[in-house]
Amino acid sequence: ETGCRPSREAPPRPSMRRLAAMAVARRLLLAATAAACGKVLAERVAAEASISPTKNQRAAAQVAALPEFLDAEVVWVDRGIAMEEVRIAVLRAGKTLAVSQLATEEGVLVLVDGAMVDSPLHKHAATDAGIAGMGRKVDLDDKVKIDLIVVGSVTVEPTTGARCGLDRRLTDLEYGMLRQMGAVDAETPLVTMVRELEPAGDPPEDRTVCDDVPADIICLPDVTLRMEKPLEKFGGIRWERLSLHTESVELLRRLRAKAREFDHEAEGHAKVWKVLVYANIEKRAKTDTGNAGEEYALASALAEELPEFQTAAWIRVPRALAYRHIRLAVLEAGKKLLVPDAELPTLRLLKLDPFKIDPSKYSEAATEGGMHKYGEPVDLEGNDEIDVFIIGSVAVNPSTGARLGPPGGLDDLEYGMLRKTGVVDDGTRVVTVVRDFRLVGSIPSAPEMCDDVPVDIICTPKRSIRPKAPLPKPTSVNWDKLLPEHEELQKFATKARLDTDGLEP
Repeated sequence: ETGCRPSREAPPRPSMRRLAAMAVARRLLLAATAAACGKVLAERVAAEASISPTKNQRAAAQVAALPEFLDAEVVWVDRGIAMEEVRIAVLRAGKTLAVSQLATEEGVLVLVDGAMVDSPLHKHAATDAGIAGMGRKVDLDDKVKIDLIVVGSVTVEPTTGARCGLDRRLTDLEYGMLRQMGAVDAETPLVTMVRELEPAGDPPEDRTVCDDVPADIICLPDVTLRMEKPLEKFGGIRWERLSLHTESVELLRRLRAKAREFDHEAEGHAKVWKVLVYANIEKRAKTDTGNAGEEYALASALAEELPEFQTAAWIRVPRALAYRHIRLAVLEAGKKLLVPDAELPTLRLLKLDPFKIDPSKYSEAATEGGMHKYGEPVDLEGNDEIDVFIIGSVAVNPSTGARLGPPGGLDDLEYGMLRKTGVVDDGTRVVTVVRDFRLVGSIPSAPEMCDDVPVDIICTPKRSIRPKAPLPKPTSVNWDKLLPEHEELQKFATKARLDTDGLEP
């Protein structure tokens, strides 16, 4: 009636402060909703687990029920994923979880105090990420007392506790280090958790064959076994267990320094020293910017110019790809080439006679497939004397010729066998072809420290080196380098009537 039209003004806009408060409230609501959903999901997973627990969960429950576990304050647990349930149990019980950090440069152990971890975070704290974020690092010199050790096993003998650990795991090295630090002793119980026993795979009790740390207690999903005839645990550091892929050279140096305090035997020094050099060379190789193929070709060209090469009739060369250039040079020079018949030492070599091969096929004959195609197998004892023995090296001392060979010692085993059969003698020149970063002046000369075959001549891409103080060469087979798969060597030992200390033919 008044003729007034309805207002078309927009509603007032909320202030910036109100908008910010609304955004915060929305985020809080979303977070609460997510937490509620997560809680429901966690409760559902827990309920399902209680109905049908996994074998790992049941075995972990057996560990958690042990009197040794209940009495322990600090429990060391293997980092393996199968041990995650045990790590969770340690944290839930409010105990301190200790895990290894030896494969990094951060320290030896990480401790996670279960009493300081909230219940919802126990599972996360038992993972690698949680351990790294919540743990306290313990160094070599820190004092820690571990009350219980829990490790994984591939198989374990249920009467003595002899066990085979997981490949490439540092558990046994870590045990030795903890033993020497005083963190554990001979009385510290060692528990292994396995899902089932495999009698066919029981490890032997002979400690020279199976040297993994034995267990005192075996926890299976439904039963706990205590050893009737427990084996004695070793107290030394197992340096041979140290992974050669460990990149922390600084940690290795510290471990080597500790070895002087812990282990005064030359054998212990030699093992950690070799691991240190392997890791240092591997680090150099990763940072080297040169072209490996070109540099090996240049070094091989210098080897061809050696007077010993020029006058040789028989030359032995490794079968590795890096030596393809020098194998080709041997054939092109009209000399007989000898290469190992296989990756593992056998009783045979492959002989390649350049006069029986079409010169246009020399390049092919120098390859992996060509060696077998054009090579003629010959027995170790049925060959003429070798004039030049070219050998592989990880590192070599330019002053003495002391050398660290590739892991496995296959070249050294072959040299020893050929030396025993008379195919190699003092007149045979031992030559190595390497890149310059493999020259290491700190390689010791003492045989008990470095027992690989020393060299007479070193060829690098830039120069040829004749050590000023060359070392004597071994005159027999170094059986310490023998591996279980070297069955033919045992036959060779019997045939040649060698001294086979501890070896069965």
